[in-house]
Amino acid sequence: MIGELIRLPRSYILARSSAVRRSALSARHRVSPGLRAGALIVLCVVLVSIFPDQLAPYAPDQVMPSARLLEPSLAHPFGTDNLGRDLFSRIVYGARVAVRMALLSVGLSVLVGSVAGGLTGYYGGWLDFVVSRLMEVWLSLPGALVAIVIVARLGSSLDNLILALGIMGVPVFYRLVRATTLSARRACYVEAAETLGASDLRILRCHVLPNIASPLVVQTTLRLGIVLLTGGGLSFLGLGAQPPIPEWGALLASGRSAMDTAWWLAVFPGLAITVTVTGLNLLGDGLRDVLDPTMRGRPRGGRYAN
Repeated sequence: MIGELIRLPRSYILARSSAVRRSALSARHRVSPGLRAGALIVLCVVLVSIFPDQLAPYAPDQVMPSARLLEPSLAHPFGTDNLGRDLFSRIVYGARVAVRMALLSVGLSVLVGSVAGGLTGYYGGWLDFVVSRLMEVWLSLPGALVAIVIVARLGSSLDNLILALGIMGVPVFYRLVRATTLSARRACYVEAAETLGASDLRILRCHVLPNIASPLVVQTTLRLGIVLLTGGGLSFLGLGAQPPIPEWGALLASGRSAMDTAWWLAVFPGLAITVTVTGLNLLGDGLRDVLDPTMRGRPRGGRYAN
């Protein structure tokens, strides 16, 4: 093969090399329809959470006794509840609650899990052994049950729910960051940096962190969807945001008893949760395809195929 390659014209080799680079670059930056759809859904939810005052026709707690349990119409696109409050406005303001809950809880999980996983994976020793065993015990417990116990002990509120969801997700990010740090720790360029006298902080920042970033972004995106589902479920049970906060899970719980007479009270909050979680899952899967080198497309045929 080497002899055949040597006999090939230099112009042919350069042309084929350029074609392979263009093909690899195109595959790397190719965006799947799922990633586009997921990014669009997530962007819409974020924009709704930022500008609810401009999108909602009514205040979320505005009571209109003459408009109780109205079906969806032009005046009330999602209908009204038993107090005459506009359901569309409450769902729009509920997007802000959902985004806050997801970002704060996942941010707490990422911060604690990444710091602990990075330090134990880099230094190892008895600290790595102890913390890893504690995380394994923590992972053996049902996550939703742990969150229920924490919220029940601290009290039912949105802040306590965020804390419980954040604590519940720490082991997931700990194991991911620790495994990635262990792999990067044994790389030749890290050993070369140590030989040249680079400090541990510089090695972690310049050589280990870039290897952690891609899987961490993907896991964070997927974790946001899990948090929304779990948080909505706990609010449905009355362990999350308390009235009159328009949280999607709480809205779904308040409408379950009126499914026969006022179906819209449960359907639209459920659709809000479903669409948002679907968008986050599509975004996470698309980012994994783009950021994971093993998922990128490769040129077909042989390396030197025409």
